[in-house]
Amino acid sequence: MAIYTVHSKVLEPRESLASIDSLKLVEEGFCWPAFFVPVLWLLAKRMWIVAIIALAWFIGLAVVAEQWHVPEYVAPLGTLALSVVMGFEGKRLYRWSLKRRGYRFIGLTAGADRAEAELRFFYHRPLLAEAI
Repeated sequence: MAIYTVHSKVLEPRESLASIDSLKLVEEGFCWPAFFVPVLWLLAKRMWIVAIIALAWFIGLAVVAEQWHVPEYVAPLGTLALSVVMGFEGKRLYRWSLKRRGYRFIGLTAGADRAEAELRFFYHRPLLAEAI
């Protein structure tokens, strides 16, 4: 069962629970797409600041490897290091990016898949609305 954090861009708590269109669910855990294709994943998620940093890392590795004539294994190790960091920290960076875009954390939900997690979140919506 996967755990998801729920984020809403709407300012009023009761409005944020009104429709799924105003919500973003971010699954907890390792992010395989961010591990295998970090820059493409960052661009797809509209994480511009982190994408620029990742591109600078890759370009910096290429320049250092070319200019300083370091061993051939340094650039692939640097690429692997960034991929591992993105795999473990990608979803945390995505939540940070959502916060910068005006989304706020409104709760947790769980389910076997995303659809079940959404159903569970909206099933408990009346209880959440009363608590907020």
